[in-house]
Amino acid sequence: MNAQQLMAGVLQIGPRRSPHPDPETTFEHCINHPDCATNQETFDSGVAIVRDAPKIASMCVPVTAVDRAKRELAGSGTRVCAVVNYPPTDESVDRKLDKVLEAMEEGADDVEVFLSPNNVRSAPHLVREEIDRLAHGAIA
Repeated sequence: MNAQQLMAGVLQIGPRRSPHPDPETTFEHCINHPDCATNQETFDSGVAIVRDAPKIASMCVPVTAVDRAKRELAGSGTRVCAVVNYPPTDESVDRKLDKVLEAMEEGADDVEVFLSPNNVRSAPHLVREEIDRLAHGAIA
């Protein structure tokens, strides 16, 4: 993890690979708004953007919308990325790990975890501990 990623407070668990042969296909479309899992219009507009834009490598959604996104994007070549702890809070590492495991069970291709903002700002040793716990817990 480089300093820029650390300061952004983002940890990605899983490979970041483009499913397309075009190496420029690196964009992701995020519909992280909490209501996208329950608001049909918000979700459908996000899916439409991904379907109409051939260079979208992944669509990021809350964990609760992963299964639905997988169904909607089946066969499109677009990966589904679950977002955990967004907007960023000081949620416990155990709770984040539960969400990571839930996302993986739902079929997420990638998982992005937003780290605790207070730790990023003032306790870098806790950031490393959080990353280690999440990464090891996800592959255990």
